[in-house]
Amino acid sequence: MGPSGINGTNGDNGTFSPPENQFGRPGGHGTSGADASGGAIFNDGILTLRRCFFGSNSALGGLGGSGGVGGYPGGYNGSPGQGGNGGNGGAAQGGAIVNHGTLSLDGCTFSNSLTAGGSGGNGAHGGESYRVAGRLAPGGTGGWPGLAQGGAIFTVGATLISNSLFAANSCFGAKAGNGGAMLNASGFSTNGGPAWGGAIYFGGTGQIANSTLSTNVAQGGAFGSGHSGSPLKSGDAIGGAIAATFYMEPAQTYDLHVFLVFPTSTLGLITISPIYGYLMARGYQPEGEAINIEGWPVQFLPAFNQLLEEALTNAVEVAYGATTTRVFTAEYLAAIMVYTGRAKDHARLVQLLTEGTLNREELTV
Repeated sequence: MGPSGINGTNGDNGTFSPPENQFGRPGGHGTSGADASGGAIFNDGILTLRRCFFGSNSALGGLGGSGGVGGYPGGYNGSPGQGGNGGNGGAAQGGAIVNHGTLSLDGCTFSNSLTAGGSGGNGAHGGESYRVAGRLAPGGTGGWPGLAQGGAIFTVGATLISNSLFAANSCFGAKAGNGGAMLNASGFSTNGGPAWGGAIYFGGTGQIANSTLSTNVAQGGAFGSGHSGSPLKSGDAIGGAIAATFYMEPAQTYDLHVFLVFPTSTLGLITISPIYGYLMARGYQPEGEAINIEGWPVQFLPAFNQLLEEALTNAVEVAYGATTTRVFTAEYLAAIMVYTGRAKDHARLVQLLTEGTLNREELTV
């Protein structure tokens, strides 16, 4: 069995002074579980086995470590820290044998071997804001589950199997880690881990002759829990020109910007697939860099720096007709306009200032 990942450390709480220390620190990320290959044999050479019995061998991927809890702010003006991400589960191959070389089996029995990927670690919840009671910073993303391949044998080399029996072997994909909790939502989770080949995963060349494969099982893992299974309620908030219309006269704009913390793949890359998959299943289609939702081009954008992360954490709930949503505050919108520095952003900033909707004292904190 591969060793489990290490849990992330909890984020430090902010202090009341000096001001720059008022912010809660993010929780640490859990580390990934280790991979496991070949419960009985790992072959990287030339191997011949005759009239052998392999019973109840196993290859089990290590569990991903859980994320650490985000720190609490030290004062009213501080922001809480985000929850740490869960570590990825370890992959598992070949409950009895992994073959990367040349393997010959004659008259062998493989029974009750097990290959199972490691479960992803759970994301942790963020720290709580003092500005809005009960509001938590974005929760951490649940870890990706480990892949499982070949309940009895995983082979990517040359393999010849004859006069052999494979019975009651199993290959189980792992469960994805749960997303960390936040107000009315949870951090992202991912799909369950795949399982390929209840008895044999065959990725090389070879032949199987005069053999029996019976009651072997391959079963994918369960997805982790998030808010109602939807990736769109994971600490998202509206920013950009549409958000500004809640504080000043509307300006012409092309699309609606939704900022959020994206899930990441096992390689650390941002993935938008859960969002697009969720929306396309409901009939909405991509349109350039956006996705068309009820006639509106909507872009989903990452909170890629500290300013955007704070804006996301401190977004406020507003009513639009019968719908409640979250938008960036006017003060954070102003700071973002200064950061982006475009001519149209400067014009909107002047409009915010002249219409008196900004809390200038808070803007200078």
